[in-house]
Amino acid sequence: MKINHFLLLTAVLCFSLFLSCTSTIEPPPMQSCSTDDECPSSSSNIAVVGGTFTDTRDSRDYKWVKIGEQKWMAENLKYAAEGSKCYGNNETNCATYGRLYDWATVACPSGWHLPNNDEWSALITAIGWETAATKLKANGGWNDYNGKSGNGTNDFGFSALPGPFSVPGPFSGSTNQGSEGYWWNASVFATEAFILNMSSSGRNVINNSRSKDFLLSVRCVKN
Repeated sequence: MKINHFLLLTAVLCFSLFLSCTSTIEPPPMQSCSTDDECPSSSSNIAVVGGTFTDTRDSRDYKWVKIGEQKWMAENLKYAAEGSKCYGNNETNCATYGRLYDWATVACPSGWHLPNNDEWSALITAIGWETAATKLKANGGWNDYNGKSGNGTNDFGFSALPGPFSVPGPFSGSTNQGSEGYWWNASVFATEAFILNMSSSGRNVINNSRSKDFLLSVRCVKN
């Protein structure tokens, strides 16, 4: 019987929020190749490979990484789709964390799409569920938690950052910028959509759901 790891993982939400990463391992160097070529394997179990591609809508270049059998954007989407925003209406936040989108506004570059539950699950299965957030989080930019670094090891160049989110309506107050990262999932749950969450206090990736009119970050996966 196939196990839905995301649904199982919600059962350890409370536990995982109290776990923290203390590793200081530096990420291995990333090989570079074009999006149409396969890179040679590294000595590790999963080759850390990547390159760049251009979003033809605005001529913006993005980094990508191959993890397992998937190619992922290695930074958050920044395309200025109508209705997308910079947190606090501050362009500096967009430059660092990417733009924020409600679920219906998400528009990945041509050849890429918003990952669904199965695709997020495949990513995390490839690198290991127990410490997935540790390995996916950037090795800088995360707040400390209880006196310990909240940064990850960024083993595969995914470079997840703790971008803010915004509830519907005017921007107001803090939304855990620096401590939490939130990304949309293409799969839906009742009237909500699933999201992926990482925190400075945890080493696990958490699957949750939010109203589709929240404003969250976006990562795209190659078709």
